[in-house]
Amino acid sequence: MDSSLPPSPAISLDERIAATRSRVRAFLRRIAPDDAEDLTQEAMARALRYRDAYRPEGSLRSWMLRIAFRVVLDHRERERRQPLGLGDGDVEIEDPRSRRRADANVAADREAIVASRLDALGDAERRAFVRFHRDGRSIREIATELAMPEGTVKSHLHRARRKLATRPREEDDR
Repeated sequence: MDSSLPPSPAISLDERIAATRSRVRAFLRRIAPDDAEDLTQEAMARALRYRDAYRPEGSLRSWMLRIAFRVVLDHRERERRQPLGLGDGDVEIEDPRSRRRADANVAADREAIVASRLDALGDAERRAFVRFHRDGRSIREIATELAMPEGTVKSHLHRARRKLATRPREEDDR
């Protein structure tokens, strides 16, 4: 059955979706050869699950290939998030006290980095930034506390964020 046939009352959408299986599988074999069979199954299931989103005036083939591509992206994201498996010889037993000390050292290092970055800001920028992000105050509250217009507070926040975002990471490693 050709998936490029126009919609017909005699051929249901589910049958037309099923007819695209070989084309979807061929597409997935090109971009994810090791997982093509599983991803084909997932793409077909997803297409059937969301069949109401298909618009008959569009191309069923294009719709199916978009779904297949999205399935590949989702699959790669899941793989990226999974921790790597350890072999039998790779397992190490760690003393919980040394882990707590290491965590405390990391936390202290992070605090030092944050403090040094905040020290690089001007006084008004730092006060506005800390009140907004750490203390959770609104622009209006900060303007009242610092006795400045709300627009000025917004400008200080913007400049502080920009400076913090563009500050080179190498400075943190010193």
